[in-house]
Amino acid sequence: MKKLLTLAAAVLLNMTAAEAETPLFDEASSFQIAKAVKLGDSADDMGTGGRVVKKAIDLALCQSDSDCSETQKCEKKRCVKVCGYAACTGTTPDCTAENHKAVCKCTEASCAAGYKCGTDGSCVKCEAGEKCGCSGSQVSDGNGGCYCTGASECPAGQQYSSAECACVPYKEGEKGNCPGNSVSDGAGGCMCGASESCSAGQNWNSTLCQCESCKAGDNSGCENPCPAGTLPDGQGQCSIFACATDADCGAGQQCKNPATSSAECIACEKDTPCTCPEGQLANGEGGCTTPACSPTKECPAGYECQNPGLSDATCVPVDAGEQGNCPAGYLANGEGDCVKPECSSNSDCGAGYECKNGGTLDAACVPCDEGAACATCPSGQIATGKGGCKVACTYNSELACKSGTNYCSACAKDGDGCYACSGCQSGYYKDGNGCSACSKLDANCTACSADGCTACKSGYKAVNGKCVSTQCPGCSSWDDSANACVAKANCCSSDSDCGDTQQCSNGQCINIVCGVACHVPGEHKCVKQEGCCTADSECAGNEKCSSGKCVPVSCPKCQEAKDHVCTAIAKCCTSDDQCGSLQKCTNNQCVAVSCDTAKGYTVSNHACVPAACPAGYATATYDGHLITASYCQGSNMDYKSDGYSGGIACGKCVSNGSSSKPSTPRVCSSHADCKAGYECSNGGYECRVCKAGSNLSAGFDNCNCPAGTYSTGHGGCSSDVCPQGRSKVYNNRKNVWECP
Repeated sequence: MKKLLTLAAAVLLNMTAAEAETPLFDEASSFQIAKAVKLGDSADDMGTGGRVVKKAIDLALCQSDSDCSETQKCEKKRCVKVCGYAACTGTTPDCTAENHKAVCKCTEASCAAGYKCGTDGSCVKCEAGEKCGCSGSQVSDGNGGCYCTGASECPAGQQYSSAECACVPYKEGEKGNCPGNSVSDGAGGCMCGASESCSAGQNWNSTLCQCESCKAGDNSGCENPCPAGTLPDGQGQCSIFACATDADCGAGQQCKNPATSSAECIACEKDTPCTCPEGQLANGEGGCTTPACSPTKECPAGYECQNPGLSDATCVPVDAGEQGNCPAGYLANGEGDCVKPECSSNSDCGAGYECKNGGTLDAACVPCDEGAACATCPSGQIATGKGGCKVACTYNSELACKSGTNYCSACAKDGDGCYACSGCQSGYYKDGNGCSACSKLDANCTACSADGCTACKSGYKAVNGKCVSTQCPGCSSWDDSANACVAKANCCSSDSDCGDTQQCSNGQCINIVCGVACHVPGEHKCVKQEGCCTADSECAGNEKCSSGKCVPVSCPKCQEAKDHVCTAIAKCCTSDDQCGSLQKCTNNQCVAVSCDTAKGYTVSNHACVPAACPAGYATATYDGHLITASYCQGSNMDYKSDGYSGGIACGKCVSNGSSSKPSTPRVCSSHADCKAGYECSNGGYECRVCKAGSNLSAGFDNCNCPAGTYSTGHGGCSSDVCPQGRSKVYNNRKNVWECP
C-alpha cells in the first residue's frame, strides 16, 4: 500500500495545470490497478487468480491511442486491450487487433447452418449441396437454408423426418398414414386392433382392418359365405339373384344385370360363341348348335358351305357341272356326288373315237365319221365309222395290186373294197401286204409259206418252220421220228459225256479202278479219300494210322503220345517202387516222405516208421513165435503193441492175471489190422475212428490210410483231405486245389 501511495504521488507531481481538475482517485489513475487486479481484467499486465504481474505499463494514462501499444486503445485516458471482454461476438467471434482497433471475423463453427466462413471473415451462403453445418443428413439449399434430398414419401406406418432426412416410425397407436382402421405398430408398420366380426357376404381385410364385401355372386371366395339360396351382392349384403355370372345360366344364355335384383338369364346373340361349348354358336333362342360347316370345317366332296361360320350353316350340293371341292378331274352332279366325265380330250378315247363335249357332264367318246382322218387313228389309217380304224386303200384294182407288189402272184379284194396281195411267187412268202424271200426266214430255207420254211437245203430239214441241221455230233445220230439228234448208247467224245466215276476211252465210258490205297474214283479220276491214311506219318503226332484211319494213341498213366507212340513222362510214377527209398508216389509224382526223425522215426520202404522197437518189445518172435495178438491170447497173455519197425509191429505179451483165455478177444494187434480210416486202440480190443488228417505211413498219427490219402475223421480215407485236417486252397497259377 505504501508503494501504491508513492506511485500516486509521483503521478500527481507531474500533472499539468489542466489536469489539476481531474479528481485524485478517478478510475483512470488511483483505482485502475486495484480494479484490474481485483477483477482480473488486465491483459498482459495481470495474471489470473488476483496475482499482480510485475509489468504494469498497460495501465499507463493516455491522451490518445498513439500513447498505447498496437493492440490497445485509449479509453477514458487509460490504455486497454482492443480484444478485451466481449469485443467480438455472434457470427464473428474471432478478434484480431489492428491499429488500436478490434477486427472481428467468423470461424467455421460460428456461422449458422447453411453458411460458411468467407475469405473476408464474414459468413456467406454455402453452395447448394454442401454440408455447411446442416443437421443430420441435410445439405445446403444455396440460399442460406438446409433441406433433405430424395423423395419424402414414406410407407404406411412411417413419417418423414426432415432432421434425419429419412422415414421414421410413428409412435405405436398413432393413426399416421396407416390405411383403413389400422394404426402404427411403432416399428414402421401398421397393425389392427381387435379384429371385427364380419357379417355374411363379407371378408376381413387385415390390411385395412375392416370388413369388406365379397365379390358379387361369388360365395366360393367369401370367408363368411351367404346362406343357401343367396349370394354376395358386392355391397356387403346377401341377396337372392337369378344369376350372378354367365356360368349360372345354361349354354347359349348369359346373365343380364348379374348379382342384382333384376338379374336374369337371357339368350345369347345369335351366331356368337357366347357361353356355348367350343365349336358351337348361339342360336339366338337360348341354345347352342354346331355349324355343319365353317371356314375351318369343310363340307364333303360334292357339297359347298352355305352361310359359313353361322349357326344355321349347312352343306348343300355343288351346282351340276361345277368342280367345287371335287377331286381334280371330277365334276359335281348337283346331287352331292362327284363324277368323272367320260372324257376331257380325244386322248381319253379309243382308236376311231373322238371326245364330244369334253370336260362336261355330257362328255362322251363317239365314233369318228367313216373315212375321216380321226385323231385317234394311227398314221395312215382312217376311221371305219363304227369305232375303229382301217388302212386307206393302196390299190383299188387287182392289176394295180399285182403290178405294185413285188413278187406278188395274186391279189384279192377285202371287206373294205381294197385290193391286197393274197399270194406270192415261189421262194417267197406273204409278209403283211407284201412278199419277202424265204431266206429272210432262214438262210437255208428254199421254200416257205407265211407259217415258215417248208423246204431246206441239203443237210437240213424243215422242222416247225425252221431249217434244222441233220449233221449230228460224234456220239449222236439224226432221228427222223424225233426230228432231232439222239445220243448213241454208252458213247462219248470226252470225259464230260461220262459219269463222275468214269472216263471216256475209245469213244466209250468205262468205270475207273484205283489201285492206290486211300484213293477212290471221282471227277473222272482217282482222288485221295479225305481222312484216310496209309502210314502214321500222315497223321498228327498224337495219332496213329489204324485200318486206314487216323486214331488217337492211347497211353497208360505216366506216358504221353508223341511222334505216334507212347513215351514216358519225366518224374511221373504210378507206384512207390518207381520212386527212391526215401520217396513215395503221390498224385503220379515222387515226393519226399514226411517223417519226424526227432521223435524216433525213420523212413523205410517209402514209409515213416519207428527207428527201433522200445525195450521189452520185439519185431520178430517171442518164444519162437511171431508176436501177434492171437499168439498172446493162446498163451493166456494180453498183447501190447508199441508202433512199427520196418513195417513189422513192435509188440509183447503181458500177463493178464488169468489162467484162462480172455473173455473178450482182441481185434487188432497193430493199426494195420484195422480197416482204412481206423486205428488200433485200447490194447487191441477196438479199432476206433481216426482223427481227421491222420495217416501213419505219411507220419501223421496212427491212422491206417492208403498212401496219398488221409483220414476223413468219419471212418474213411480220402485224397481230398489234407494232413492234420487242414483245408485245401486254390492255386491260381496252376488252376488246381491243393494242400497248403
